[in-house]
This record gives sequence, C-alpha cells and structure tokens, in this order.
Amino acid sequence: MIRSEVITLLPYLVSLGISLGLFLYLAGKRNAKGAFAFSWYLLAQALWLAGFVFGLASENLLSKILWSDLKWFASAIAIVALPVFAVQYAEQTVKRKKLLFGLILILPSLLVVCLVSDLFLGCLHKSPAINPLPHFSELTYELPPFIYAYVFYAYGIGIWSVSLLAGRVLRRQNLYRVQTLILAASIAIPVFGTLLPLLGIRVIATLDPTPLTSALGNLTLILGFARFRVFEVAPIGRDKVFEAMVDPVVILDNKNLVSDANNAMLNLLGKKPNEVIGRQAKEVFNGFPIPIKQYLQASYARAEANFTLRGVEVSYEMTVWPIYN
Repeated sequence: MIRSEVITLLPYLVSLGISLGLFLYLAGKRNAKGAFAFSWYLLAQALWLAGFVFGLASENLLSKILWSDLKWFASAIAIVALPVFAVQYAEQTVKRKKLLFGLILILPSLLVVCLVSDLFLGCLHKSPAINPLPHFSELTYELPPFIYAYVFYAYGIGIWSVSLLAGRVLRRQNLYRVQTLILAASIAIPVFGTLLPLLGIRVIATLDPTPLTSALGNLTLILGFARFRVFEVAPIGRDKVFEAMVDPVVILDNKNLVSDANNAMLNLLGKKPNEVIGRQAKEVFNGFPIPIKQYLQASYARAEANFTLRGVEVSYEMTVWPIYN
C-alpha cells in the first residue's frame, strides 16, 4: 500500500478507532440504563467500518464480497440494538414487548440466512464486479428485491428509534434533555448520513462518506460523555415514580384536557387510561364526589372533605397547583 493510499484511508481508520474506543468504554458501563444495547449498536458500527476499510484495501473479488458481507451483518446487529436501546432509554411502555421484538428480528434473521447462503450461492451479490477508483477499487453488484425491502425497513427502524428519543426530550429536566438530544443526534447523523451516497454525494477520492458521518456522530457522543455525563447520571424512572405514587394525581393542560393520571387516580375513578387521557376534565369527573370541577380555573387551591365512594368512607385532601414547563 503506497503512501497516498494510506493518507486516503486515514480518516476512515480514525473513524473506526473512535467507534471501537467508544464500544470498549461503554462496555464497562453496561449496568447503566440502555448502555448495553447501545454498546451493541457501537459494535455494529465498528464492524461496518471495518468491512468498509478492509473492503477498500482488498484487491480481489472474493475478499471484497466477504468484507461486504460483514457490513451487511453489522447492519443486522444495529437494526436489533437500536430499537431495544430506544425503548429502554426513553422508558417507553410497549405492549406485547416480546412480540414486537420478535417481529423486529424477522428481517435481520432473514438477512443473516441470506449472507450464509451468499457464500455458496451468491444470492446477495448478483453479478459482482470491481469498479476502479482513484487509489482504490470498490465492489459493485446488483441487489435482490429482498434487500430493497430490508433497506426501507432499516431506515424505518432508525427513524422510529430517533423519534422515541426525541419524544422524551420535552418531558425531561434540562440535563437529561441534553443527554437525550446528544444520543438522538449520535444515532441520526450516521443513519441519515448513509443517504449521501444514494444521492450521489461522495467525499475523499469519491469514496462513501458514511464513515465520516459515523465519526461526526461519535464525536457528538464523546461530548456527551465528557460534559453531560451520558450513561453516568441517568434520570430515575419518573414515569415509574409517578405510577407508584399512593396519592391520586391527575394532570390537566391549559384547556382542561386530562394529559395524564397515575394508577391511584385511575383506580379511584374506576376507569381505564383510554377513558381518561385526552378527555375534558368536566367529562371525566362528572358525578365524582370530589368537587374537582369547581377548581378547574384555579391556579392554586386546597380542600379537605369526607365522602363515600362505592360503599367505602374516604377522607381526602385535594391540592391544585400549576406546573410550568
């Protein structure tokens, strides 16, 4: 390998080193919420970058196909790791979680089967050829229809994972909000960076810019580690605390729509969440013995009383107070 080739590969080798370093760093923090799944995502990223770098450096067709297989295998790991991380870190309540993740595994598993058979039948790399570039050469081949479905699915998983994190930004304290933004950015930058070569955008020696967008995402992550203590100071499960409170709590927006209610309030009302959330407070508390409707326009109030609810004598102290975002 001549000097100009080494210089061309250097930025990509640096990107690979950053990904490996972050994976090893995060592997030591696997007990932090979401850290174990995110470390698998970083491992997948490092494997993809290794496949890219060594695939470029390879000169014969077979070795290029093998390194390309490694890149596809890494994408399968990332597709599984990303939604697991997003659900864990965003504290997303998922019904039928096992079924959901079982469905997520279907296409990556089919891809792995295709990769194994590709070694013998060439089912993934149709009509492979070597396309010469300045300094290096790249592998070109025809994609089977299954791969197009897989690619759309992969982007869908990436967008869904980033949206879960983005949805939590508005519901967290400032420090945790910044942490979540950093994690979302570190995923979004490389995921959407893979669109650049599809749009015909190339960088160094007309090579794929995806490894550079991965490095940019990882530098964002390093900033989060260094300054905002990502995966070190993690938010306590506020939703879990809210649900575990013994005191009934209901949250209304400025239009007096019920935006949330904990389990204690739902039990007191004898209703399910879909019968309460998003409905007018007057409708939800119609006929309810606690005179909540009287205080809908109050910014602060306290009241005490006794009443009988479903044959049980209940004593209560009600407090109304504003919440500012």
